[in-house]
Amino acid sequence: MKSSLLSYWIAYRFWKSKKSYSLINILTYVTFFGIMIAVAALIIVICVFNGFEDVIVSMTEVIYPDISISKADGKPFDLNELDLNYIKQINGIASIEPTLEATALARYDDEQLVVKVKGINPNGYNSKNIAPYLLYGEPQVILYDSIPAAILGSGVAHNLNVNIKDYSKYLYIYSIKESSSQVSATTLFTESACMISGIFAINQDYDNIYIYAPIDEVQYLLGIANKFSNIEIGISDKSNINKVKKELANLLPEGFIVKDRHEQDELLFKILRNERLIVFILLAFIVLIASLNIISSLGLLLLDKQKRVQTLYALGMNISQLKKLFLREGAMIVLGGGAIGLLLGSIIAFLQLQFGIVPMHGGDMVGHIAYPIAFKVRDYFFIILLLLSIAILLPRIPIKRIDKDFVAIRNV
Repeated sequence: MKSSLLSYWIAYRFWKSKKSYSLINILTYVTFFGIMIAVAALIIVICVFNGFEDVIVSMTEVIYPDISISKADGKPFDLNELDLNYIKQINGIASIEPTLEATALARYDDEQLVVKVKGINPNGYNSKNIAPYLLYGEPQVILYDSIPAAILGSGVAHNLNVNIKDYSKYLYIYSIKESSSQVSATTLFTESACMISGIFAINQDYDNIYIYAPIDEVQYLLGIANKFSNIEIGISDKSNINKVKKELANLLPEGFIVKDRHEQDELLFKILRNERLIVFILLAFIVLIASLNIISSLGLLLLDKQKRVQTLYALGMNISQLKKLFLREGAMIVLGGGAIGLLLGSIIAFLQLQFGIVPMHGGDMVGHIAYPIAFKVRDYFFIILLLLSIAILLPRIPIKRIDKDFVAIRNV
């Protein structure tokens, strides 16, 4: 233990002591501060990326429930096929809402558009969840006097030229009758007329196609009373989502599938994971490039301290101990710069989180005036693992020259 501390002390003295050439000092500090700045930039960018990821995921909470139950073939089903009483008894389930989605034709005045209509319960959690994203109106799919109403995506409202303040016009929704054998507008289509109660904005793809309407109206459009396409389940504790999902999978009859939010939009979350990985690899590569200077700085330091190394060898240090001495010096430079960079980057990210120092242009559209920040433990784990790998591997390259010829007095 004492010898180990002594070797760290000697390594530190080698680093801080006066060098024969100022270039060695310059190169050492360039390496130290280069690693520090690169690691600080890495943690800041990763935290910003985490913030954007959390913003995107929070938007999907409105679009996708925590858990969805549906038929494997995608067809509507009767609730009698499931035992909702047993499902409600599963610990961790906070809400259950059957929904029904259909592709339909929407018409407002002279404008028409193919849309996705999502039938929801007037008092269900979908109505409550959409409320923060409303640009105009109310999150109601049933108005006074039991008048059916629709909540439109902003893209749908724009394409249909909707005037939400004009109460004299209805939104007409049409669905094709599968059993119709005659060719006429009245026999081919089922028509539903709804007032427009609100306009929401979540994300462009969703806003351009989706309409929320009373589930009774969607069932009427499709001619399938008391049938649903999904059972949307909200979880009270997100940490138990996998446990609840497993219990549901064991409980449901054959032909039904259970999906969590990630599985409901696998492409989106796969893109987020891949982007995150690419960003980390690119920034880690920058840290590696900044760390490469450790090879030249240690190599020059070896030449500068050759006489002292020979003295230490003469005093009883063996080749292995001398190599460890310079390995530890290289580790001190890499880990010292990395630790300060990690702390500095974390402080800057925390200040951004608390005070929103750097504003984000157009951020009010997603509810964030400044660049969002999110800290995740796994990022620190991988950055520390990266620094440890660099500190262990790179200094081994220049110390290979420490051998018996290098420490022999005759070579002085």
